[in-house]
Amino acid sequence: LPITQLKDLAISEFAYEENIIIVDEAQLLNEKVLEFIRILSDTGYFNFIISMHKDEGQEILGLQHFASRTHIVMTLEKLSLKEILNYIQAQLFKNSLGEYVEEFSVKEVKQINVYADGNFRQMKQMLKHIFSIMDYAQRNSKIGYTKPNRCVITMAAIDLGIINA
Repeated sequence: LPITQLKDLAISEFAYEENIIIVDEAQLLNEKVLEFIRILSDTGYFNFIISMHKDEGQEILGLQHFASRTHIVMTLEKLSLKEILNYIQAQLFKNSLGEYVEEFSVKEVKQINVYADGNFRQMKQMLKHIFSIMDYAQRNSKIGYTKPNRCVITMAAIDLGIINA
């Protein structure tokens, strides 16, 4: 469909509701999609929350599509150790893995934070790789690697390409 028809269809379907559209990784969008976001936003029926990396975000906000539009920029700071620990504990309990909560002490969280540099996505990737390594170790009787420790966390960072071995 042409953009104008798509816009008219969106308005006819959603004009009588409050519409907030959340777009993650907006720096990956092409010009056509950015223009469509601008057009929908200009209708007044749609509000957008756009998440993007800081440098690319400044670039996108400078584009003709958004330069003259009202926007609020919120910069998220790096995660604190307490936030990382709370997230890990919440996810463990949520996934019925409460027995691992005590395994993640401040020492392990500090090491994860060093490699993730306080970045939420990087921290989540670290956790994914840590648990993958621990699972492999459990299935293959590698006792020293079945709990989060300095070695397992370092292996996860190597696996992610954060550090070179």
